[in-house]
Amino acid sequence: MSIQDLDVHNAPAPGFDETLDELQHRLRSLDEHCLTSLEQGLGAMVAGDFTVTAAPVTEPIHTHSDNPQIRGLIDLFNAMLARSQATLVAYEQLRQDLAEALGDLSCLPELYTRLSSLEEHCLTDLDEGLQAMVDGDLTRAAAPVTRPLIPAPDQRLGQLGELFNLMLARSRTALHSYDTMREELRVALGDRSCLDDLRASLASLHRHCLRDLDEGLEAVATGTSLTRRAVPATKPLEPAEGEDLGELGEVFNRMLARTQSSLAHYDELRRTAFTGLRAPMPDRD
Repeated sequence: MSIQDLDVHNAPAPGFDETLDELQHRLRSLDEHCLTSLEQGLGAMVAGDFTVTAAPVTEPIHTHSDNPQIRGLIDLFNAMLARSQATLVAYEQLRQDLAEALGDLSCLPELYTRLSSLEEHCLTDLDEGLQAMVDGDLTRAAAPVTRPLIPAPDQRLGQLGELFNLMLARSRTALHSYDTMREELRVALGDRSCLDDLRASLASLHRHCLRDLDEGLEAVATGTSLTRRAVPATKPLEPAEGEDLGELGEVFNRMLARTQSSLAHYDELRRTAFTGLRAPMPDRD
């Protein structure tokens, strides 16, 4: 007679060891509860569902049998049960760890997609925009396109998902700050930054035009010389075709125009003074 053929509702045959009946019950419990819940839990885990619990419910056999073969079966069952229970405990620990990290419903596929988008679009645009800014190109806009992870209703997102959302929020802030700064600089310095040209032109204006005007006016005021010319040497800033010069460049050009007008007035004043004195008016560079 096999274990599967035992019927606990019938009276045992003469010489039948009742321990076999208990063994049959425990084997069924192990199969229908412990191993089935483990199988279902692992299947759900593969599908990304970390909410399916699996707990050991089958108890070991403590009944003693005088039959050495049955005692061997009981020992084998108890050892097998201990291994299955250890597996269930390990599964449950793994399930909880994965749920804590990836959420009740795994965010791993979406997390990979979002990370790829963040790297390929947002961070790449920011990096290329900053490099373009270093090169003087203030036209490279950068806008966030990656969306945050959103958990299903009443489900945890998981630590990695929450960490990604925090990282994404910082990158979106950085992109917004970059684009705000870029636009402010573009308005001030033009589509192609005029900063280097502006610096050189301001230096030229100071070294030549303003210095010549200052020294010429001082010479006229002190009466030491009416022959000192002041020639406009600085040229206005010119943007590339189809591009804006920027407010600072335009302000400089207006300031330069006024300076050049002052130089012209000075030279006219100098010539008038010469005419009034009826003196020859040699030009000296």
